[in-house]
Amino acid sequence: MLIKKKRGWELPESRVISESRYFNRRQIVKALGLGTIGAGTASIWTGCVDDETIKNPIEIAPPFDEDVPAEIRAYYPADPNPDFAEVPPGREMTPEDIAATYNNFYEFGIDKTKVHIYARSLVTRPWEVEITGLCRNPRTMDPDDFYAEFGIEERIYRHRCVERWSMVVPWVGFPLRKLVELADPTSDARFVQFTSFYEPSQAVGQQTLTQYN
Repeated sequence: MLIKKKRGWELPESRVISESRYFNRRQIVKALGLGTIGAGTASIWTGCVDDETIKNPIEIAPPFDEDVPAEIRAYYPADPNPDFAEVPPGREMTPEDIAATYNNFYEFGIDKTKVHIYARSLVTRPWEVEITGLCRNPRTMDPDDFYAEFGIEERIYRHRCVERWSMVVPWVGFPLRKLVELADPTSDARFVQFTSFYEPSQAVGQQTLTQYN
C-alpha cells in the first residue's frame, strides 16, 4: 500500500486564503501604514472603480524614452543575434506603430489598443529585482545593472497569440540562461519563479480585474 507522507510546507487547500481576501487585506494594511511603503497610495476598496477610471487614468507619465538615462540609451540599437536575425519565410516585419500599440497586459485594462497609454503611469525608476531562493548568489539588482552585467541582443521573433493573431517583431534583451548562471542555483532547485508587481494605484487594470493578475 502506498502511503504518502506530506512535507512541512504542504498544507490543505482549506487553509488557503482566497485571492480576493488576500488582495483586499493587503491594500487595507498598506493604506493604514502598517505595511511596506509602496509607490503612491492605492484605493482600499478594490473593485469599487467605475469605467471612467479605466478610460481616464489619473496621471499619464511622459513617453518612456524621456526617463531613460543616457548611459542606457548607449546600448541601443542592440546588436542582432545572427541565429535569430531573419524574418520567418512568408512573413513581413510588423510596423512598429502597430506592434507598440496593440498589447495584452490585463494589469492595464482589457482594451489592447489602450495598454500603451495606461502603462505610462507605471513608475519604473527606481525599481529593484530581488534574486533569492535556492541559489548561491542571492542579490538585489537595479534593472539597469542587467545591461552592464549581461549586455543586450536583438532577435527577430514571430509572436503567435491564442486569440488567433500574430506579429513579427524584434525582441531586445538577454537570455534567461545568463541570469540563472549568475544566481548559481543549488542542486535542489527545480524551477524559476517570477513574482511581478501589484500596484493598483498605477496599474488601472489591477483596480478591477484581480482575477486576471
